[in-house]
Amino acid sequence: PDPRADAFLSPSLEHPPAMDNGAMESFEILVPKDAGLDDNDGDDAPEPVEDETLDMRHIALIAWTGLRGAVGMALALSLITNPLVPSTLGGPIVFMTAGLVICTLIINGISTRALVSRLGLSDISEERKAVVRYALTVLEKERELAASDLQRHPLTFCANWTVVTQETELGLQRLDAYACLRLETALRPTGPKPIDREGLEGFESLSARALHDLIRTEVAVAHRTHQGRAFSRVFLGCDAVDALEAKVFRSRATAVRAMQVLVDHDLCYHVLHPEPFQDKQRCYRFYDDYDFVLEHARRRLLQAEKCSFWKQYEKGSLAYHAASTLIHNVNGIVAQSGRFFGIQNLQRHWAAPTWIRKLHDVRGLQSIAQQALVWHFSFGYAIALGFVTCAEEISQVCHQLIEDHEVALVVLRKIRAAKATVMRHLQEIALQHPAVAVTELTRHTSRAILNHERAVIANMKTVGVLPSREAESLIHFVEQRIQSLRRNVRHISAPTPEDILTTLAFVKSMPQALQEDLLEHARLTETKAGDMLRTASLDGDAGFHVVVNGIARLEGQGSSMHRGPGTVVGLTHVLLGSQPYEKAVAETDLHTFFIEQKAMTSLMAECEEMANNLWHVAGTQYTMWALGNMPPFNSWGQERLSRYIQRGVVVQINEL
Repeated sequence: PDPRADAFLSPSLEHPPAMDNGAMESFEILVPKDAGLDDNDGDDAPEPVEDETLDMRHIALIAWTGLRGAVGMALALSLITNPLVPSTLGGPIVFMTAGLVICTLIINGISTRALVSRLGLSDISEERKAVVRYALTVLEKERELAASDLQRHPLTFCANWTVVTQETELGLQRLDAYACLRLETALRPTGPKPIDREGLEGFESLSARALHDLIRTEVAVAHRTHQGRAFSRVFLGCDAVDALEAKVFRSRATAVRAMQVLVDHDLCYHVLHPEPFQDKQRCYRFYDDYDFVLEHARRRLLQAEKCSFWKQYEKGSLAYHAASTLIHNVNGIVAQSGRFFGIQNLQRHWAAPTWIRKLHDVRGLQSIAQQALVWHFSFGYAIALGFVTCAEEISQVCHQLIEDHEVALVVLRKIRAAKATVMRHLQEIALQHPAVAVTELTRHTSRAILNHERAVIANMKTVGVLPSREAESLIHFVEQRIQSLRRNVRHISAPTPEDILTTLAFVKSMPQALQEDLLEHARLTETKAGDMLRTASLDGDAGFHVVVNGIARLEGQGSSMHRGPGTVVGLTHVLLGSQPYEKAVAETDLHTFFIEQKAMTSLMAECEEMANNLWHVAGTQYTMWALGNMPPFNSWGQERLSRYIQRGVVVQINEL
């Protein structure tokens, strides 16, 4: 057997407790410590670099570029109003001075670049080059981890990952970053160009008004519901509302914490009891009416929805018109008791309008109707993606938003039902208009990865790893890429199974001739939704699957995991002789490439790098299953655990 079945190379590690695992009676798994950017004190990380101060070279450049003739023009203009100067001389003097200013501008504009190069201001010190190289290396790793997470996500599995890789690769970013560092950052006084914030003021004022109405409504309802109780009177002054809005929105706290802020500051309630409200538990003693608690939870949920849509727009993952439509939908159902999401109002964006259908029947206008239909469904698909993202975010913090456990469960069921409804509409659009689905998902995925890169750069700037000038240059370029994605409306075709297979790491490491051999041995298979995925061919030969379309669900040990396009199933069984899960089931209609063990073994013998990649994948998959049921990993979720495991590999597995 290959010795790598018992030993894997790994970075710094620690020992978790052992556990039983069926046939593997006991084994030792070594996992890496948390390695975030905040805790990265390794030797490879460069020391924080302080910003440089101006020296004589900078002063000389500023003096040269400041010779624009502004003083001479001011003096010439002052001669016109001087009574001692004849009017016949004032005009010629101003004219000649203006010509001199224009010549100075031309000369300075032509010579500034040469002067910058002559003074050596375009050169970067070796320390700063090392810092930028380190930052770009970190960005490359983070981009790969973010792409790996998104490839397993059920919303983004059918994106064209070849285009996503092209849109998010860092090759052009490196060149542009160094160009910015050499010249543009020295001459550009402003910071990074911000994202288009069309309608920003409207969103902020809308949120403030909504919070103001929420507070007043809740106070009135509380007073009406508990009129015969301990409440003497209810008051809420405008100054208190302004102070509350300033605290909630200027600090970018969520609007759903408005009630907690009210309780902390005792702004709303004047109680007969001598002791004031000091915590939320004492406040909720008055909320014993179930209908009132449910209505209160509904309003908190609606505020959380608006915050989620606004955050998606601010990050660039949701377009302005889509965010505006979703927030307008929430504002429309705030006053309608019992409505949490307003799915009925959004369904018109997921169905073909009548006028487009009629236009399609007119001869000669079919192409125009088809283009209008594509634009309509693209907008509807973007709205659906934003809604599903919001539902996922809220479902994770539902119990933190709503303290009553029973009400939180009711709300959580409503969230899941609404998400399932929207997911069905997404699937219908994907089946009827696959080009629209692939285009929107690809753009959505690319924006998500670029947003993650921007957050990583900002984090490195915050902790002092990356100086502010270099960080602003990198953020500026990333935001330009995000804007280009927003403006780019080209249609993207779905990737072919061969494209997906050739994007995998172990395939990329193979020479071109071996890649062609692999494609010849790979057999495309189809599994219907609900059927089990076979890990052996019809002849009985073992092998593994590479998912190219659809979602597979792995079940075993009381837990389950999902595998999307670009992932492998059954590799641990082939390499390690046992698999940690019990069965693999097709969650949707599934298309895979089946690679037999004989072909894989021969290719691994010819390509050492491919073999190392496959052993790495098998080790990390086995470790995920081994740690999946152990605390605290069993409460992390698949994406977080996978990212944790990707920072290291299994060192040793001992079979007894």
